[in-house]
Amino acid sequence: MYGELVSKNANEKTKALYAFLKENYGKHILSGQQMFGPEENEEIGIYSATGKCPAVKGYDFLHLEENPYIDEPLSEHGVDNAIHWHRDCGGIVTFCWHWFVPVDVDDPSKGRAFYTEQTPFDVTKAVTEGTKEHAVILRHIDVIAGYLKRLQDAGVPVLWRPLHEASGGWFWWGAKGPEAYKKLWNILFDRLENVHKLENLIWVWNGQHKDWIVDADKFDIGGEDIYPEKPDYSSQLDRYNLCNSYVGGQKMLTLSENAYLCDPDALIADGVKWLWWCVWWGGFAYKEEDGVISYNDSYTSLEMLQKTYHHPYVLNLFDLPVWEGTTRDYSDAVKRYRAAQSE
Repeated sequence: MYGELVSKNANEKTKALYAFLKENYGKHILSGQQMFGPEENEEIGIYSATGKCPAVKGYDFLHLEENPYIDEPLSEHGVDNAIHWHRDCGGIVTFCWHWFVPVDVDDPSKGRAFYTEQTPFDVTKAVTEGTKEHAVILRHIDVIAGYLKRLQDAGVPVLWRPLHEASGGWFWWGAKGPEAYKKLWNILFDRLENVHKLENLIWVWNGQHKDWIVDADKFDIGGEDIYPEKPDYSSQLDRYNLCNSYVGGQKMLTLSENAYLCDPDALIADGVKWLWWCVWWGGFAYKEEDGVISYNDSYTSLEMLQKTYHHPYVLNLFDLPVWEGTTRDYSDAVKRYRAAQSE
């Protein structure tokens, strides 16, 4: 029903992951967790509370566009960890991109930002050939393409979620309305598909409004980011139905970012088919007290976390198939957890 991948370049490993997602859509949900630092303390928090590891880890190309004008050293730990996660542990990888652009295109030393309120960088100029802004985005896309190629060469398929939450307007890529955003999406898609000819991308659209929907032949999966203001373990049926209406029922849907987990029993009862969830990083997943990492129940309660990770509807790391070219050695994560508890 959901067709083939929109990328004509997709390699066999990427097709195998997509087939697995289609096979399990509506039958299971994949557990997921966004990571931030190289230590991946989020994972330690979850493992300490459940003895389970998520099926999907989320990473970010944050800071990797270009980094010559800030003191913070360039860090590729997300790419390194993603390769290890898939190749050595058999996990699934998703990447977003908090895309930094110059505050002043004529003087990049003045800094960079991705929030609309922090930079006047104009997406309408960025999608116009011949402008300084257009040169910036092409240069940045080419840099990120290099990291995606590195993942490809390591055999890692990527659930690729760029230009997220555009309709909110808080990121520069959504600051000037849907038409400029769609043009930017098309430029990004064309450059990665037809110039760099990447083979490892499954495209996730996360615009979150019907007016921001991109062409159906340029994304594979629709995503919703949901952050309730108070504890909410519901299936998020209304948001699921809304997103399903955007895609005309023709695409699978995922809970691409979330604060609270959905009770698996509610998902089953409501027939809500989110492909995976991806709880956000940091305090959404762990806390550190006296040097010890543990689960942080400030959002999802410990009881609900344990119920969810042990529910038969939920697929965790060791429920995944052993992908071609991967192994299933997770002893290092157990060692890191034990070391974190003994410090």
